[in-house]
Amino acid sequence: MDDTSGGMRNLSDHILTSHRDRKETIKNLKTESDAIRKYTAQFLVQSRKLRDEMSKNLKEDLRLGRDHLLQEVNTMRDDFRSNEKRIREDLAEAKRIWSDMRNILGGKPK
Repeated sequence: MDDTSGGMRNLSDHILTSHRDRKETIKNLKTESDAIRKYTAQFLVQSRKLRDEMSKNLKEDLRLGRDHLLQEVNTMRDDFRSNEKRIREDLAEAKRIWSDMRNILGGKPK
């Protein structure tokens, strides 16, 4: 009988120890998972703030870039119109000179 009661005692002690170990492991896992949830929530909040800030900065940069491009295009248009006017005047003068030269060389009166 001693062997049976001793075996039962060992088995009972082992079951109780295993139960306590499992409870402690579960408690530790719960603590760790709570910490992970907390850090995840903080990370998400920080990520949202960073994303919103980056979005705001990007929109502002794009707006400024667009405004700058519009100014550059308007300047280029104005330069083109000015050059076009100057070239037209130059071509009109060249045409007049050519006509005068043709009239002089061709003997035609003015």
